[in-house]
Amino acid sequence: METLFLLRQCYILTFKTFLLNIKLLIFFILQLTIIRSSLSQDCVCQIYKDNSIVVDETLSAGDKARFDNVAKYLLKSKNDFCQLTYLLINAKYKVKNHQFETWDKDIVNIETLSNKLNCPEAKFDILALKTEYFQESDQIELAVKTAYEMLYDAEKRKDEGSACIAAALLSALYWRQDDDEKALSFIPQVIKYVHQVKEEKELPGIYNWLSRNYESVYAMNDNKTYLDSAEIFADKALLTGRKLNMNFQVKTAFQSKEAIAYHRGDFNKSLRLHDSIYYYIQKSNSPVQLPMYFQMKAYTLQELGLKPVSYTHLTLPTSDLV
Repeated sequence: METLFLLRQCYILTFKTFLLNIKLLIFFILQLTIIRSSLSQDCVCQIYKDNSIVVDETLSAGDKARFDNVAKYLLKSKNDFCQLTYLLINAKYKVKNHQFETWDKDIVNIETLSNKLNCPEAKFDILALKTEYFQESDQIELAVKTAYEMLYDAEKRKDEGSACIAAALLSALYWRQDDDEKALSFIPQVIKYVHQVKEEKELPGIYNWLSRNYESVYAMNDNKTYLDSAEIFADKALLTGRKLNMNFQVKTAFQSKEAIAYHRGDFNKSLRLHDSIYYYIQKSNSPVQLPMYFQMKAYTLQELGLKPVSYTHLTLPTSDLV
């Protein structure tokens, strides 16, 4: 059984070495940038404001049908801020799915419309979009440079929520560059800003990012105090995510709690948490998460001396079980 435990530990460390876990950290924090300017007092797109959690969760889960349904109302709107919001989330969706063919045209259209509007927050959204493009197209040095511009812009406007996101993004990007010292140096800044975030819906994603970050640090140095920090933030994400019906964030919080239970050797708790993860994968319509889910569950079942069951025979829980 010790061999299996080390195998999963090796799998988690391989995540970091080959960027997948770090890309998840970057992915989590970039989801929080959708679309901040349209929620401001100066440039409100009411359609987006009324549906922001749905849009954010839809983009996170990669649900194209639901995304198109919301996007069409933005596209038809005569409100310029809604038009800008549509251009931003449409470009973001394409970047996330590596559809780079129209990038040059898309960013010109976004910047042209943005320049016509009196909306200072839109600069942050555009910088966040550029950072995501550079990150997804493996131009990491440009991604870091643009993320610093995001942080400067947020601090200049005294927007603590945006500053928190930018600092977290810089930390994740430095993880990707294997610069552990710089990556860790941004965590206190994120924690300082998180207490000043005004939009409650931003908190589950930030808490989940902090939890995943601490869990990644633990995987590198086996210091169990990092697991305690990871669990504190996972619990915060779970509490706030459930309150706001943010299913994707609730799913992510359960994934963190399962990893923590596994690291601690509490395999029965790990197994119980897998049922909640599976439920919220379905509820958030994010089937892309299923292969990882089944692989992680197989490790837990093997630790308990149980034979992994083919996922085709699994039944969907009717509720999360924790």
